[in-house]
Order: sequence, then structure tokens, then C-alpha cells
Amino acid sequence: MSDFVPGTETRPTGPPFPYRDQPYKGLYVTYLIGKVVLSLPFWAISSVPKSWRQSPNWSWSRSMGMRLIRMMDSVMYQIGPLAFANHTAISPTKAAKGIWIEATPELIKGQVAEWAKLANVEAVRIPGYWYRSPSSHFNLTSDSNPVDSPPVSPDEKVVLYLHGGGYALDTAHPSGLDVTTVPAFLNVSKNVGRVLSVEYRLSVTDPYPVSNPFPAALIDAIAGYNYLINNLGFKPEKVVIMGSSAGGHLALTLVRYIVDNSEVLPLPSALVALHPWGDLSNSFEGQYDSSAYTNHATDHANSMFYGPLGYATRAFIGPHDAKTNVYLAPASRYLEGKVSFKGFPRTFMNAGGKERLRDPTRLLRDRFIEDLGEENVTYIEPAETTHGYTALPFMEPERGDTLKQIDEWIGH
Repeated sequence: MSDFVPGTETRPTGPPFPYRDQPYKGLYVTYLIGKVVLSLPFWAISSVPKSWRQSPNWSWSRSMGMRLIRMMDSVMYQIGPLAFANHTAISPTKAAKGIWIEATPELIKGQVAEWAKLANVEAVRIPGYWYRSPSSHFNLTSDSNPVDSPPVSPDEKVVLYLHGGGYALDTAHPSGLDVTTVPAFLNVSKNVGRVLSVEYRLSVTDPYPVSNPFPAALIDAIAGYNYLINNLGFKPEKVVIMGSSAGGHLALTLVRYIVDNSEVLPLPSALVALHPWGDLSNSFEGQYDSSAYTNHATDHANSMFYGPLGYATRAFIGPHDAKTNVYLAPASRYLEGKVSFKGFPRTFMNAGGKERLRDPTRLLRDRFIEDLGEENVTYIEPAETTHGYTALPFMEPERGDTLKQIDEWIGH
């Protein structure tokens, strides 16, 4: 149930992360726990009538899950990332193996080098986290073949994963929210035994010291791909670049960079863009019949990420103009006729039928099909799912079905 009226969306006011430091963070979290405890009975009762759920087709548990994740998004706007890992150190964990990925300034060429200079961004060493399949089928035991070893066979396939979070939140570390997609995928995969998730730099802007705008994350993703190809020795035709949300956007920009600079790095075998944040120019802003407005009640992504006042949008774009930049906004309506995906590898893309980014993703899909042909583009859109549903356990069975479909697609 929603009383949202297009054009009246409430945006976060004041600086983001006002309670990011102690003791304010602790006090706010204490207050929040009390608020959740008091709210749960009301949520539970109000989710019983189908007409009161965000979508009448949702189950009670899905409605409750969405209420919780929406609150979690709001909390992160107040206190910052819930995970404690970042690009400055490898955080210990038993769920993944952390490794250092060395900086590759020699690989940054052309326009990206010019944009890096404009944004005062340089290549740096970053962590990466290796995740391993629980299946012994892949012969990646800790004794014989460590998870960060070279390919166990010439035909081994590997995934380079780029997490979501609007370029301002989350982490590749197992404590992250979006990266839960990775172990869920490995649990069902019959074709991939390990995944490397890159701890790319997050963007920050005023009222805090500005750091890591575009193309910082792209430079880090380039280093991650180079690590797989030139350090470990994976064949590029066996590497799949996968990303979700902002990571889906980053996967698109990484492949575009490789296509534009073929002399620098070889093309990967495939691209998987999950719920990609493809329009940082906000070209659907004000189009009240678009999913950005019609799916407001059924999505959890808040205005920190969308609209001209969105903190994450401003932090990532930095000094650049998204309305004229195909790297920043490949799904922008402003760039009609100016975006090409010729030369891209075969691509898998998805969106949630109830998410706010659905319409820009459909436009992105159409542009891919126009340039690559329908035979090289796979697109799915489960009707009753929201943004980032592949990371949300309460979005079953669609979550598991999508991950299995991705694995089958990779295997062909």
C-alpha cells in the first residue's frame, strides 16, 4: 500500500552519515533497535491483508522483508556502511581469502587517463576476496590448490565480481550486503568454482573530503581483471565479468574500456550485468509514468542514489558530465543514438519487475540487442522482484532461479 504521489518524493535532507562517528553512532543504533522492536508488530499485522502489502501479489514474508530492507537502507544513510572493510586493508574472514591486487597505472590509457587526471585519481593497490565453491568437483581444496592459485585446468572458468552499493557503500568482504550473491551463486553453480570480488574504492563527496570519484573504481576493476589474466594466467575467454547494481554499471564500464583499448587487455568471454545502475544522468527524472516513480512503493533503493541531489550520484560523478559520457550513463535518454555496444561479448542482463531502475535497464537491453543481436543478449525480468533481488533471501524462488540460469548461461 502506498500513498506516493509522483513529484512529491521525500529526499534525504542534511548531510549523509550524520551519525557515522561514535558516540553518536552507538546512540543511534540503540534508538534504532528500539524502533524496530516497536515497529515489528505493526508491520506484521499490516502485511496480513494483501491490499496493504507493497504489491498484492507478494507473500507476507516478502512484504516484511521489504519493510526491513527499506529501513536498513535508511539506516545506512544515517551511519554509513554497515560493513567495516574497505580498500585500505585486508579484513580477516573465514568465508573468503583476502589478497592484494597491485596497482596497474601503465594500463590506464586514453580518455580514462584524462578523466583520472581531471578527478585527481591515481592507481593504488587494493584488496580482493576469493570465494570458493563448497563442491569438491572443482578440485580447489586448501591443501592441493589454494583458492588463489592459477587455473587448475586450461578450461577453468572464473568470475570477476563487482559489488553494488551505489559506489558509496558496501564491500567485497563477506560482511557486505550485496556480495551475499557470490556464495549463493557458487552454491548452485556447476560451471564456476571460484569468484574474485574486487574491493574497489568507494566515492566520497562534500560535506566530507572529496575522494575516489569516477574513474577510481574503474581503475581498480581494470587491476582486478589484469590480475586474473596476467598474474594468475586465466584465459580471457574463460573469464566472466559480473556486477550488481553499481557493480553492474562498473562491469559495463570495465568491458567498454577493454573494447575501447583492445591493445591493453583482451576481451572477456561474457558480461553479466545484474540490475545495472545504467543511468547516472537521471534522464528519467520527471517522467512520472516511468518505473522510477511507479515502482516507488515496491523498491528499497532510496533517494541517496537517485535524482540530482543524490549523495552517491554526486560522489561518483565528481567533476564529470554524465549527460555526455557513455561510460557514466549508457542507459541515458540524453545519449540516444550516441551509445554503441559493438564489440561487447555476449551479455546476460536482468531487472526486477518492481524496481525503480527497470525502465532504464530495458532501454539498455534494447541498445545491446540493436548492436549485438538477440542471439547474444539474454534478458530476464521476474515480475514480482525488486532491485538487487539476487542478494535478497526473501526474494525466493526468483533469486535462486536467476542464479541457476546465469550458471547455465555461463556453461554454454
